[in-house]
Amino acid sequence: MAQTQRSAAEIFALIADNTTRHLFHVRNV
Repeated sequence: MAQTQRSAAEIFALIADNTTRHLFHVRNV
């Protein structure tokens, strides 16, 4: 269970990072 939770948190962090990067890219352009 702990490993699954950790994986989900990592995936969520990656998605959040990609989203922020995309938003910054749109703002810069």
